[in-house]
Amino acid sequence: MRAIYGGGIHNGRLSLYVSSIAEDETMRFGPGDVLLYHIVREACRRRLRVLDLGAGDADYKKSWCNETVPLFDLTQPMTMKGRAVSSVLRLAGTAKARIKSTPVLWNAVQKLRRVKGSLRAGASATSR
Repeated sequence: MRAIYGGGIHNGRLSLYVSSIAEDETMRFGPGDVLLYHIVREACRRRLRVLDLGAGDADYKKSWCNETVPLFDLTQPMTMKGRAVSSVLRLAGTAKARIKSTPVLWNAVQKLRRVKGSLRAGASATSR
């Protein structure tokens, strides 16, 4: 398989929760774009009203969707331990937002992810 999407339908809304597209020589043929086309076509056939491609900013989302819904995180601590965890989660969210809004930091994170991915791929190839 070269592309996978997973999601659910509720009240006329198709929400895609999971997507994975192979990063190899087949990418130039756009297997994810082709699959998404078929998903949208089927959603139209079923007369679904909303297509939700999930969180994140990607070019393929912009080509299919004309609206961006702002996201927010909500933590409601119920115990003293929960207050501590909630504070850490808020700090992590603030750090994540700052990194994503700073091009130099965001590019560095993306490079690290690619290196980590290639190391992981190399490790799995040698362990077979």
